[in-house]
Amino acid sequence: MVNGGEAIDTVMQCKTLAKQLNIKRNKHYTFDKPLDPEWVYQQNPLSGNYTMQNGLLCMESHGTLTENNNPTFLGIRQESASMRVETEVISASEDALAGLTVYQINDGHTDLFVGNGKVMVRTRMKSVEAVLGSASIPVDVDGVRLAIESDGDMYRFYYRTEKDKDFKLLAVQNCSLLSTEVVGGFTGVTIGMAVESGESIFGYFDYQER
Repeated sequence: MVNGGEAIDTVMQCKTLAKQLNIKRNKHYTFDKPLDPEWVYQQNPLSGNYTMQNGLLCMESHGTLTENNNPTFLGIRQESASMRVETEVISASEDALAGLTVYQINDGHTDLFVGNGKVMVRTRMKSVEAVLGSASIPVDVDGVRLAIESDGDMYRFYYRTEKDKDFKLLAVQNCSLLSTEVVGGFTGVTIGMAVESGESIFGYFDYQER
């Protein structure tokens, strides 16, 4: 309801908006308590595919993000153009394909996934699919850390194993390619963890606005 229930017109006298506070969100999430309302799924979640225990999150696959049939996804909305998200895939089944995704719509998302002895960045834009970068990872590592950064112009995708001193840049993508104007959708970008094959365990989830 607007204007106290009265009719609105093309030009009206009104009070200005209250001053908006510039609050940066910096949160480190572990999975040892019920999720806050800010967490979102894609479509209605299949609750049996999400298990939290000892501060860890186990996610079991249900199809792909593109298939759009209750995919296994858990994330938060990107609320700042300049931000960084990070997680760690600490354990995965042999057939697992899992990691982070920047998701606008089922036909518009870019994924930073671990699977089949590799870490890769792949993108889906309408009917086009492409791998933007990939790298082999040692078979004897216990986990792989994944990170995505945005400065408002570009998304940058990073990974790091326990054998690496620093995060390694794997791929870069223009942020506009995941916009409503390019791939459709209307609710904005969500960034989170997804599993498209097998099952994986995630250790934490960081979201930092810059």
